[in-house]
Amino acid sequence: MYGTLAQVAGHLLRLRHTVGVAAEVYGCRVAACATPPLRDAQPVAATGRVRYRTMLAHAPQLVTEQLVNGMHVHVAVPGREAGVQVLNRIRMWLPAMSANSPPRKATTQASPADAG
Repeated sequence: MYGTLAQVAGHLLRLRHTVGVAAEVYGCRVAACATPPLRDAQPVAATGRVRYRTMLAHAPQLVTEQLVNGMHVHVAVPGREAGVQVLNRIRMWLPAMSANSPPRKATTQASPADAG
């Protein structure tokens, strides 16, 4: 856990540099993406936490197709007004954050929604 955004940024920068150098050894480059580029290479296992096991039990197709995952950060703000100011400043990034959906997997099976 880090106490400041500068600490997080420094660690992330060092990590990206280390991974980039390691990739260059093999003639590769690293690209950050929010979804796995090779989604069909291997089945993606759901974490053992109750929340994800429940999702897998109740909506297995959703979990399989959408590669349900997430990353979130908790940020403390001193009050409601400060929270509104923070949200106003990140508003321009929200479309990019929500556009990182996994590619749709083609299937020949009809879903219940297709039954119309």
